[in-house]
Amino acid sequence: PYHYFTQPPKEETPLMRFGTMVHAGKFEPASFFDRYEIMPDYADQVRKPTGEKYSNPRGTNAYKELVATFIEDLKKRAPDKIPVDPRDVGQMTSILTALDRDTKAKQFFDDRGGTQYEVSIVWIDQETGLTCKGRVDCLHPGMSVDFKTTTALRTYEWEIIKRGHHRQGAFYCEGLKVLTGNPFWHAIVAASSQGPIYAVRSA
Repeated sequence: PYHYFTQPPKEETPLMRFGTMVHAGKFEPASFFDRYEIMPDYADQVRKPTGEKYSNPRGTNAYKELVATFIEDLKKRAPDKIPVDPRDVGQMTSILTALDRDTKAKQFFDDRGGTQYEVSIVWIDQETGLTCKGRVDCLHPGMSVDFKTTTALRTYEWEIIKRGHHRQGAFYCEGLKVLTGNPFWHAIVAASSQGPIYAVRSA
């Protein structure tokens, strides 16, 4: 439809960037530090002239200057790397720990033999002839699994409908059926992106 082709490009939000980082930590841990570099925790280095700590050190100009200097230096020595706040890495670690502790999530994500992670798929839609593509987080024989981070875990059923995750799952299953000739079913694992308790829900 016309409105699809004329809508502006979707900008990446901080939550989307965080979700991408968690995906990398979960499914591509071996290459995580090839893509990301953790910034030092400059909050401990920023002090008042008296030597006292600021109540909000990250809001000070001194802290922002240290971060800006780090990012500029990273661009020069490793332009493809993404700087990440150590607090975000701490959150990611808590989420990954919660996933490992959740029995159903482990069943969905563990290697069953033939399992692949972060799989790009391309196929021709049989009805329209259009080229379609997708990226499956976790692919088992006969099953695809999608991993989401969310700030609304308690009401995630509504988030699935609101954000069209059920349609995305059906889209991927259709593509996988075209590519393999076999039917697929789809599961979603959602993890809370906000602490202090990092819970997981699977369906």
